[in-house]
Amino acid sequence: MNGNLVDVFTTKEYKLLCFLKGKQVTTADGNRILHSQEDISKEFGASIVTVNTLMKTLILTGCLEKCKKKSGYQVTAKGEYVIQQIASIDTDICLRGCKR
Repeated sequence: MNGNLVDVFTTKEYKLLCFLKGKQVTTADGNRILHSQEDISKEFGASIVTVNTLMKTLILTGCLEKCKKKSGYQVTAKGEYVIQQIASIDTDICLRGCKR
């Protein structure tokens, strides 16, 4: 284990959300994740069934949305906020002297 507290105490859904945010590209229609679930599962290191289940949860919670105009997904403002808040918690933990 690498000792990173956020890695220890966050869910697979959060980890996938962060991974997907890093995969977004800017298009004429806004930021989009243009990879298929199969490609995402290979890069994320989980089965396609697991990734599909996690993505459904992220969609149901409003952190990820399927794009209607073109294929792909988008991390929503709510998803961005979740990532920001957990990063803030991580920073606070580090400032209090805990080892990462």
